[in-house]
Amino acid sequence: MNYKDILEKVLVLSLSEAQDKGLHKDDMEKMGENLFNEFLKNGYIRKTPSEMLSLPMYSFAFFLKMLYESKGECNSPVMNFKDGSWMRDVSICFVNVRATSLKNVSHGDFINSVKVLPSLRVDGIHLSPFFDHALNIIYAIDCLVIVSDTFINKFYLSLISAYDQVRFFVKTCHLLGKVVGFDLEPHTSQFSRVALSYPEFFRWIKLEKCSDGGVRLADNLSQKEQLSKEYQSKIHKEVRKIVKEKVKKFGLKSLYKGDVNTIRTAHLECIYELIENGIWTIPSHTWNGVGVPEFSHYVQDKKYPEFKYINMKGQDHRDHAFGVLTPYKFYDNILPNAFPDSNNVPKIDRKVLNFFSDIPLRMIEKFGFDFIRWDYTDHVFDSVYSNNFNYPISDRITPYVIKYTVNKVRKKFPNVGMFFERMDNKDFKNYYKVGADLILGGDIWYDISKNYIKETLKLSKVLENFNSKRSRKISVAYAVDTHDTQNPVINRNPLTKEGEKGLLLRFFLSRFGSAGEGRRPKYECIGINEGTTGLYEANIYLKVLDWKNNKKINQSYHNIEDVYKELYNVIKNGKLDLLRSKRNVVFWRITSSNLRIWCFVNLSSRKVRFKFDGGTLIYPYTKEKREVKEFFEIGSFEPVVCIENLS
Repeated sequence: MNYKDILEKVLVLSLSEAQDKGLHKDDMEKMGENLFNEFLKNGYIRKTPSEMLSLPMYSFAFFLKMLYESKGECNSPVMNFKDGSWMRDVSICFVNVRATSLKNVSHGDFINSVKVLPSLRVDGIHLSPFFDHALNIIYAIDCLVIVSDTFINKFYLSLISAYDQVRFFVKTCHLLGKVVGFDLEPHTSQFSRVALSYPEFFRWIKLEKCSDGGVRLADNLSQKEQLSKEYQSKIHKEVRKIVKEKVKKFGLKSLYKGDVNTIRTAHLECIYELIENGIWTIPSHTWNGVGVPEFSHYVQDKKYPEFKYINMKGQDHRDHAFGVLTPYKFYDNILPNAFPDSNNVPKIDRKVLNFFSDIPLRMIEKFGFDFIRWDYTDHVFDSVYSNNFNYPISDRITPYVIKYTVNKVRKKFPNVGMFFERMDNKDFKNYYKVGADLILGGDIWYDISKNYIKETLKLSKVLENFNSKRSRKISVAYAVDTHDTQNPVINRNPLTKEGEKGLLLRFFLSRFGSAGEGRRPKYECIGINEGTTGLYEANIYLKVLDWKNNKKINQSYHNIEDVYKELYNVIKNGKLDLLRSKRNVVFWRITSSNLRIWCFVNLSSRKVRFKFDGGTLIYPYTKEKREVKEFFEIGSFEPVVCIENLS
């Protein structure tokens, strides 16, 4: 179904929905017309995301109808690019659609969540996983086909399929001038339909009960022995037998084809029987682990196996483990908690490699995505054996697998961007080698200080030096926030640690802390622009964001963006050519052919006076402008921009 047809059905259903609530069509259309006029004038809508969510869907759909008729199409903004070079200029917001509902609805959906899009001052959307998942954890993916009910609007299913609801979201992004990317996972949930349908693509163990009531590895074998090709084949046959029986019992063709609810029921019964038979996939190792996790003991009261996660220093890294995930078996000869055997090095499994590298092709073809966001790819370069990109130390994905997949995708879709999780500011050269256009920066790891700001600006200079010598470019996204920042292991949420001033200063640095060939795009998360937190919990539990509707933060957010938009050409074509500090004020200069932008940040606890020879002063949080001839004031933990005309 094309976008126009889907939009017409959204209009019909949303009107019916609104009229049942006593809303009047003329009033809603007037509201939609106002949205259209504001968007046409500014390129965005100056409301908080939660205010946008409270709008009647019919009003917003009417706005989309007017916009579609005005533009005449909703193609990808980057459809004509020949590579992923556009990613350096695309700011991105992470969106978990499931979490976008208001409190009176149990979860968000692909229909209503589009209402937040015009209020986000970004050029791209990083869409979270949206397929069926285990234990309400969106990254514990169960399959690659069935869209989770917790992302779908059931009322609209009468006319718009689950797939078309996803397409509606993606194409609405395109209509609004935004690109969209999806998460590519090198793992699935522990008993995913992928693992059950293709057991040979994963690693397994088998347990058995002992006469004393305990549980041990079956057949009196060690885990290393169970990982042998022969024993794994034996387990694969048992898995296939169980799946075949359940599929037949429920009248299905497979765990992918048939009635969705019947598939889910059959899947659960498969899991129960596998557990009863002591068959488990081996979970993913930790980020600095060696080999694969090793069976430790069986937790009797909760009925699951526990593993040892030994890292490169020989320490138990259990606190960093994700026990509900299992990795694709990209390589054979990976030993339990041990470095590779130099006489029997890891060997690539071509069938697994080809299966995995086809996943992004199918996703792009089905939904029209513009970029791939590679999840769980931090530390891939320090997890290889003897500096060989094709020899992993653990069960992690390797640079070889990444580069193979990138090349395969780009052969068919050369313009698709490649965005890698890393949370580091220095490792971009390695990712460049495997085809990256962008990596996620590690800005949230550091408290705001004079040294931090200086290091941020120096990174721009390093990127400028690197990119100026190459035709293909790369950048490091400035992470104002990430979807993992309230994870107890990370615990670096900027709003809770630094308050409103710290958050806004990070928004300012994301736009004015780089320039020219060293420019860095902004990365933010849904809700942060109105002071909302709780995204990490919303990713691992079925809950929506606790929207704060902080209009003070939101207004400053939009004002920063307006000032950035006004000065964008100077920043894009200019050069960061001066970096200094004086007491608690850090200042730097961006110079273009006819203008200079001076940026000042006051890190002291009180206002300071600063001397400047002359120019136009802009306070980014308010957009206030005035001419300065000698002195000006900077508020505590606030920035000021001065424009100096060179002509």
